[in-house]
Amino acid sequence: MGLDIGGNCWTHHILHDDDAIHKVEAAILEDHHRTLWQLNQKVKISLGSVVKTHLQPFVHVISTKDSQMLTSFQKQEWVNCSKALWQCVKKMRRIFSARPITQDEAWVHHYGPETKVQSKQWKYDNSSPPKKGRVQP
Repeated sequence: MGLDIGGNCWTHHILHDDDAIHKVEAAILEDHHRTLWQLNQKVKISLGSVVKTHLQPFVHVISTKDSQMLTSFQKQEWVNCSKALWQCVKKMRRIFSARPITQDEAWVHHYGPETKVQSKQWKYDNSSPPKKGRVQP
């Protein structure tokens, strides 16, 4: 069954077998911060099917993370993203430095902490809650 909205074709398969359940579980264990939409895209099953049949052993909980709680893979990914961003900034510097400033323009750098939705994690309903990072004053 396909659904065409605005030129995008979203294919949904309704699967109620053990293979689909294992795919959903593997996707969650790969990244605990996946949203339902991301699970839908990764496993290619309908959102209703994900919620009703495949996520029954899981609950979505909220936790906050700080850099000390990141795994080595997450830290390396952070470094890789930072390097890629720096390369992009270096390329764009030539473009922006040649451009005259004609109006009141400002460059602002900010750090946005995780939102409540971004900090949600999946866990089994009988497992302990995730660790929460503490904010240092």
